[in-house]
Amino acid sequence: MMATLYSTIFFVLSIYGISWILTQSHLFKGFREFLWSKHFDCKPEGLMAKLTEKIAYLSECIVCTGTWVGMLMAKLAGNSFLRDTFPPMNTFIDYLLIAGLSASTIWMLANKFDPDTE
Repeated sequence: MMATLYSTIFFVLSIYGISWILTQSHLFKGFREFLWSKHFDCKPEGLMAKLTEKIAYLSECIVCTGTWVGMLMAKLAGNSFLRDTFPPMNTFIDYLLIAGLSASTIWMLANKFDPDTE
């Protein structure tokens, strides 16, 4: 029981850490700026402008990024020490549950520890 709790805490904190690095750190600042520059290079009314805007926004939204990072990590967890905590991801519901866990916990952590998060 305690191993499951510790694995879940490790999983959630890992998602938060990776998401913070991707959305807030100086390491990925150039990448985020590159995505926004690609958005502004597109015609404002075009489909590509909408797509690049969504991708650029995703690169700055810790909850959005955390949701996708959580699903990817859950998929890859079957090959790690977390395989006992997270069984193989086989159905859409599995991914939906992990997405909910990731989004809700990242939102709570971001609001608690990052006052600039909206």
